[in-house]
Amino acid sequence: DDDDDDDDDDDDDDATKAAAREYRIVLYNDRFNTRARVQAALVTAGGLTDDEATRAMLDAHQTGAGLVAALRNETLAYDLCLKLRAEDLLVEVQRQQRTGQT
Repeated sequence: DDDDDDDDDDDDDDATKAAAREYRIVLYNDRFNTRARVQAALVTAGGLTDDEATRAMLDAHQTGAGLVAALRNETLAYDLCLKLRAEDLLVEVQRQQRTGQT
């Protein structure tokens, strides 16, 4: 049946799109947390190095938003986001298509 073949193609397209997705954890500047507290939470709860945490914190402080991480695994991205929210950080996951993929 030709309809079954079309369904298989759709499944392949969905798998390709899923593989090309990137989940970005974005930190936003807020008025409540000190820079030192944000940096420390990114290290302890987020698993970032001191340099990575400082970069993300300063980007958020200076521009309003900083990239904490870019992950391919949706579950890991949301888990990290929840850990950081538990530390009262203002973060979200942004789902994007990775560049350079077709």
